[in-house]
Amino acid sequence: MNRVVVWQSIVVSLVVLVSLTTVVLAKGGLELAILINTIHGVACALWLGAVVWTAGFQGVTMLQLLPRHTFQTIQGTVFPIFFRFGDVCNGLAVITFFIQHSATLTSLRTADVVQAVVLLVSFFCCLGNSMLFVPASNATMRKCEQMEKEAGIGQTVQHDTKPLEGNEQYEALRKRFKRWHELSRLTATLSFICITIRVAYLSSQTVSI
Repeated sequence: MNRVVVWQSIVVSLVVLVSLTTVVLAKGGLELAILINTIHGVACALWLGAVVWTAGFQGVTMLQLLPRHTFQTIQGTVFPIFFRFGDVCNGLAVITFFIQHSATLTSLRTADVVQAVVLLVSFFCCLGNSMLFVPASNATMRKCEQMEKEAGIGQTVQHDTKPLEGNEQYEALRKRFKRWHELSRLTATLSFICITIRVAYLSSQTVSI
């Protein structure tokens, strides 16, 4: 699917959600507050679960079992979808948070300010990944793969780059890929930490399970 179409769909969905919720919010009601809280909690939980599964289980398992190029092809396909999903989940979390605190935005408690920052950081970390870090790392990775295929490597689980040692173009591409990949991993980790803080805070606010 065209990336522009995907982003347009996300933006339209969020705008519609905000518009409808704002209209209903004006009428008040306990049911609406419960609905907004539920959307917020589910969005946070979905993103936390997605990060744990993708980074903790899926990625590690594929890295250990699949030929390197197969692994990179799957990751290169999954990661853009994964972070767009993160954009939606974190976007919903941010929107519902500010809707619930719309009446007290000018007098938020310190704890609420911290939670707002945590949610915004998580959202922008995902946004940076989906719009910049992942596309850049994927583009660089594909160039590396092409050179590796020409050198006859990349079809085994253990990634042996000895045939390309001393190739300045390849080494420059690898360094560029590692930079983008590290930025992606750093921001994904930061998003995970932030959403974990949010879920822990929400849990601390419940009276009992």
